[in-house]
Parts: sequence; structure tokens; C-alpha cells
Amino acid sequence: MKEFELAPLAADRLLSVLDGVPAIESVEVLDGAGMGRSLEGGGTLHAEILAVVRLTGGETHTLVVDVKRVGHPRYGRLSAAWFGRRLPVAYEEGLPNPYPVFAAPYVSDRGAAVAAEEGMGYFDLAGNARLAFGPVYVERSGHTNPDPEGRPLASLFAPKTSRVARALLAHPARAWRLQELADEVDVSIGLVAKAKESLLDAEYARDTPDGLALADPDGLVDAWLAADRRRPKPRGYYSLDGVADAERRVCDAVRASGARAALTSFSGAERVAPHVRYSHASVLVEADALEEVAERAGLRPVETGANVRLHEPYDNGAFYGARDVDGLPVAHPVQLVLDLAREKGRGEEAADHLRRHALAPTWADLRPARR
Repeated sequence: MKEFELAPLAADRLLSVLDGVPAIESVEVLDGAGMGRSLEGGGTLHAEILAVVRLTGGETHTLVVDVKRVGHPRYGRLSAAWFGRRLPVAYEEGLPNPYPVFAAPYVSDRGAAVAAEEGMGYFDLAGNARLAFGPVYVERSGHTNPDPEGRPLASLFAPKTSRVARALLAHPARAWRLQELADEVDVSIGLVAKAKESLLDAEYARDTPDGLALADPDGLVDAWLAADRRRPKPRGYYSLDGVADAERRVCDAVRASGARAALTSFSGAERVAPHVRYSHASVLVEADALEEVAERAGLRPVETGANVRLHEPYDNGAFYGARDVDGLPVAHPVQLVLDLAREKGRGEEAADHLRRHALAPTWADLRPARR
């Protein structure tokens, strides 16, 4: 939907948000706002919604609402820039106490943070809002996106698309031309272009003269962890070997099969930033070779009591950035964090330790100030 098509829905939601606030006597949505509201003196203030709010004490405020199709940070900043140009017109034309408000079908948490940073109020069609003008303060949160399938970021962590995020996180100081990035991770340039737009929308990356560059690695990893629910469950096996010997035996079996593998989860973290003791081996193995590898390594499938877990990657991009440590392939720390966070017990603790000790030092110069 276009912004002007969303405006009537947004106006209804705004009235609902303000309804019942004790300090408010009345709210009037001005006619024709979406096409440009003519002001006294001949000026025009283009806005999707202009709402005049009269308070019980006689004070009047005008909510100037910019409606966007998407509520991610980049769109919030576009609204802030728009208000920077247009609000002076409102003051000059005598509009009473103009207050900038950012609205969208759904405003993400990061979009809401941008609104606060830029001095704007916000609300969305889902029911979330934060408005602060005069003595009025309204805050509503916790309403989820009513159209999760329509989220612009929903596909950013899809199997092949997630390779773009991997490359950015693995090479935080590098700026990428789109074709270079497509070649690096073996996907189409069209897919990279779509991923770029989502990364820019959420301000996880920035556009530079040299190309696309990482901007907020912590935010990107957090979003990935929140979206990373589609992977198959690891297969459990029992080995007569101890954990360390089982890890090496599985990796030897992989080499013999000609497939790819990498130690992950606790097994991989032990080689990168050891933190907790663990009782089972965890190995990423290409899906087509998984059964052959298990047989070559002498593993017995079990429902309970597994001391070896073979992880089937949801995309072979999971092997990106793997490196040898003491003769064994180890997944990149980003993949280790993704896998550790899914582990029961102390998995989340180990993932946090890995982020702080293996990843954060490489991202220190990129991390934005916390809002």
C-alpha cells in the first residue's frame, strides 16, 4: 500500500491511541491532509495526517504525522529529515505546537529507538505507540507484527540470503561492491541487492563510496538469532570413543568421503574461546554425506544418550569462514554462536562468551553508540 492509502487506517489508529487519555478534551483530524494542507497565509504543509489535539486546560497541539510503508530505522530517519524541512513551515504559518510523529504498519524496536533519538513520537497499526507532547505521555508496546510474512527483514536470514550477512560479519572492515559480494558467497547479484536494501533499512549496514559496509554487527547477530528457527534438529549418535577422539574420527570420515565438515557448537567453541565443559561432539556435515560419514566413523544412531551430534546445515554457507585448528576444521565464530544459542544447558552463556571474546574485538570500531 502507498502512504496515502495507509493514511486513513493510521488516522483511525491514532484516534484509538489517544482515546481515553484524561488530559485530552478532543482530537480533530483535519480534512485533506494527505494531499497537502493549506495553511493560513498561503503556505502548504504536506503530511499524511494533521491532527489537532485540544487539552482540558485549553492548550492545543498539532500532531504532524508522516506515514511510511515500513517502520525500520532508515524510514524513521527519512521521516526525521522530512520533519527537519517541513516543521519550520508549520511554525511560520502559526500551526499550534506542531509535534512530529512517525507512523507505519509496524514500527520495529529499532525504528522506535530512532524515533526517540530524533525527537519524534511514533505509532503503528499494530497498536504500539509512544507519544509525548505537553502534559500528554502515551506508551504502548508488546504488540507483534500483524503481518510477519510481510516483514522486509523476514528473508534476510533465509538460507542463501544469509550468506551476505556472513560475509559482512566475517570481514567487518571491508566495503563490498555488489558483484564482489555475489561472487564471494556464490549467489546472484539480484539476491545481494535485495539483501542490501534490508540491511540498510535496519541500519545493520551502511552505503559508502567504496560499497556496502557493516555498521551494526551486534544488532545483525541479534536479529539473526531471533529469526534462526528453521534449521533441522541435529541427529544423535553414540560412539565408543571419548568426545575428543570422536570429533577427530568424524572429521577423518568426512575427509574420506570428500564432503565438507566443521566442528561447531561446544566442540568448535572449545577451539576458539573455551568457556564450559561439554559432553558431546558437535559437527556440521554436508547433508548428502551425513549418513555415509556416520557409518565410516562407526557411529550408532540413538534416540537418547548421544555423545555425538551431526548437524545438517540449512545451507552450505554455514561452512563459510571455517578454518583449521590443530588439524580439525572449525566453523566461523558467527556459526558457532548461532549453534550454541540453540543448545540447552549453558549454550546461551557459551554463545555470549564467544561473542565477547572472539567477535567483539573485531567489531569494536564499528559498534554504534547504544541509544
